[in-house]
Amino acid sequence: MRLVSQNNIRGGAIISYRGEGYAKLASSLRVSEELDGDVYQQIFYFGNKAKHYLEHKEIVSKRFCLTSVEDVSGETFEYIFNKIAVLAKHVYLRGFSFWRDNPALIQYFTNLKNRDDFCLKAQSLPFVERAKIRDYYLFLLHTAGRRGVSEESFLVSTSTDKSEAERFKDRDDPRRVIYYYYVPAPYEKYCVSSTIQFDSCLGIIELGLPRYVMGSGLYPRQREVAIRGGLLPHFMLGLERVDRGQFVVNPHILKMHRDKVQFVLEEGIKVEQEGFHDRIRETSYQRFSSLESDRFCGFEISDQSE
Repeated sequence: MRLVSQNNIRGGAIISYRGEGYAKLASSLRVSEELDGDVYQQIFYFGNKAKHYLEHKEIVSKRFCLTSVEDVSGETFEYIFNKIAVLAKHVYLRGFSFWRDNPALIQYFTNLKNRDDFCLKAQSLPFVERAKIRDYYLFLLHTAGRRGVSEESFLVSTSTDKSEAERFKDRDDPRRVIYYYYVPAPYEKYCVSSTIQFDSCLGIIELGLPRYVMGSGLYPRQREVAIRGGLLPHFMLGLERVDRGQFVVNPHILKMHRDKVQFVLEEGIKVEQEGFHDRIRETSYQRFSSLESDRFCGFEISDQSE
C-alpha cells in the first residue's frame, strides 16, 4: 500500500475507491452471503465488472449500439451524440457549472448538423483510438446515471476521494464494502476521468471535436475515475468491510515473492486464473473482457468452449 501511495504522490499511479453493497457483490458472484470467505476469494479472482457484463444476452441483442466493449460502430457514436444532445438541452444540465465551463461542447452537441461530422471523424481513427474517443464522451453519459447510460455502460465508477465511497448506501442492505484500487500509467489505457489529462485529448483536438474542461463534470466534487471494463483483481489492493470494521488484503499480494512486489505498479498483482472460463460460468456474469495489449476484447460466456 505504501509503494502505491508514494507513486500516487509522484504521479505514477492513481489510488481510487468504490463503495458497494455486500449483498449485490455476493449476488453478482452467485455466492451465498453467509460465506464471507468465499465472497472475498471470488472478488479477488474475478474483480468487479461493469453492469454491461451482467446484462442478459437477449437484452443486449435487441440493442443496435453499445453491444460490446468492442463496439465502436457508427451507430454507437450516433447514439452517444444523441444522448449528449438531449442532456445538453435538458434543464437538468443547465443548472450545473458544467454548462458554464463547457460552452463549446454544449454548442457542438446541441447542433444536430454536427452529428454526421462527429461520427465520420470518430470512424476515421484506428480501433484503439476510436474506443478511447468513445469512452471519453461515454464518461459524460456514465456520470449522468439513468439520464445517460446505466445498465449498458462499460465503465465502473470509482473516486479518488475516499469519502465519496464512504457515502455510498444501499437502502436494502446496511452491509457495505469499499474497494481500494489503483490505476497504473498510462492511465487512459484503464480509465476515463475529467480530472486527468489524457493523450487522447490531443487526438480530439486534432479532429476538431470539442473536449470538456479539465476538472469539470456533472458532479465534479465526486472526483470520479471511471474504470474501463471493471475493477481488475490485478490492481485491487483490498477491500474494507465497513459494517464490520475489517480490511481484507488481496491475498495474491501476500503470495508474491518480495522481489516481485516492487514491480506491482508496472506489471500488476500476479493472480493465478487457471480455469477462468469454467469458473466464470458459476457467477451471474454473462460476458467478460480481456485486455490484450491496448485493446479490450469482449467475450460472451456461452460462446466459450468447454
